[in-house]
Amino acid sequence: AALMKKLTYTATWGSYYDKEAFNHTALPPGWELGLLEANPKTGGMRALTFLQRNTQRGVVAFRGTDLDSSGVSGQADLCADDVLGSGGGRPAELPAFCGRFSNWTLDYLSRALEFVEAAEQQYPGVDWLFTGHSLGALLAELVGAIR
Repeated sequence: AALMKKLTYTATWGSYYDKEAFNHTALPPGWELGLLEANPKTGGMRALTFLQRNTQRGVVAFRGTDLDSSGVSGQADLCADDVLGSGGGRPAELPAFCGRFSNWTLDYLSRALEFVEAAEQQYPGVDWLFTGHSLGALLAELVGAIR
C-alpha cells in the first residue's frame, strides 16, 4: 500500500507530479493500476485504483494534502482540509483563495464516496480496501466507516 500511496502524489496533478513516476515505480506482484482515477487539473479530491484480479481485491488510494499553496492543487487541498475540519460545512474563515472553488469541489468526502461507488460499479465483485496519507488517510477512514 505504501507504493500505491506514493503514486497518488507523483502520478496525479499537483506540485509532486512526476510524469515518469509510474514508469519507475514497480507495484507488488499481481497488482495493476486500475482504469478509474480522480485527477482533476483544476483542484479537487484525487484518488487512484489498484487491482489484483486473481484475488478480486482492490485498493482505492486517496492522495493527501499538497502543501504547496502557490498552485491550484495545494490551494484546493488546504481549503478542503478546513472544510473537513469544520464537519463538512463551509467555515466562515477560509483563506481568500478558497473563493475560487465551488462547495462541490471542496466537498472531498462526497467526491470520495462517489469515486468508490464508481469503482464498485466498474469492477463488480472486487473487495475494496481504502488507504491514503494525511488528508487521504482521513478520507479512507471516513469512506470505510460510512460504507
